[in-house]
Amino acid sequence: MNFTWVNKKTVRSDAGFEFAFTGRFSAEYRESGRVLRIFIETGDNVATIYENSLQSEFTQPGSTSAALPRQRIASNIRVALAFQGFTLELEPGSPPT
Repeated sequence: MNFTWVNKKTVRSDAGFEFAFTGRFSAEYRESGRVLRIFIETGDNVATIYENSLQSEFTQPGSTSAALPRQRIASNIRVALAFQGFTLELEPGSPPT
């Protein structure tokens, strides 16, 4: 899988998805016109995502399509983060409120 930088915070895969940091504690996984918003914490080249963040449905106006498999999304995010210099840690549960 190859990546290109879209901008300083977004990478695009030749497999058809993008991963973007959108805020201090937020990111988006984009694929097939759908967007998954994720709570993420980063520090010391480690990115932490809470597993429940990956269980949300993708958002696409007017769509009734099924959600993509969570493990595939996590795997795609893992390689996108590795390209950006991060190691992914999946934590059980939900992000802090």
